Amino acid sequence: QGLLSGRYQIILAPAQEHVSYMHAIDVFSEHQNLYCGRGSPLFDMPDDPRTDYLLADQPFAGRSYMQEGKLCGIAFRWAAVTSHMEGTMLLLLSGAYIGFLPTHYAKEAVRDGRLRILAPGRVEFDDQFRIVYSREKSNRAAKLLAASIVSKHQR
Repeated sequence: QGLLSGRYQIILAPAQEHVSYMHAIDVFSEHQNLYCGRGSPLFDMPDDPRTDYLLADQPFAGRSYMQEGKLCGIAFRWAAVTSHMEGTMLLLLSGAYIGFLPTHYAKEAVRDGRLRILAPGRVEFDDQFRIVYSREKSNRAAKLLAASIVSKHQR
């Protein structure tokens, strides 16, 4: 929205459909797993009984850029929305929600026993991040910044 309104010249964001007058460049991807926090009824449950129906019945904390349709084939029960993974982490640590986090971001909390991966190897996805800027209204600085970020991540 900030690009469309002219408020931003360039953004780095998870891949979404973009309109033809925007230029998008893939930069990196983040692996996302489904997690719950200690205190969740799913935390101590073995993996086998965690069916898609059971997962879909839990309060789900999604991020604002995610579509409220099926994720990984599951129609989650959206109960909270955050703009950033930090907010999602806080909700998951409360034990009241399940949700997706980047694996690298959740690693320490999993190691410390505060989070647990749900349905590992089954309910997960890679989130592609892109640099996006306007084809029509881009300036030289935006193009140079995009090129710099892309070259840094393609090494």
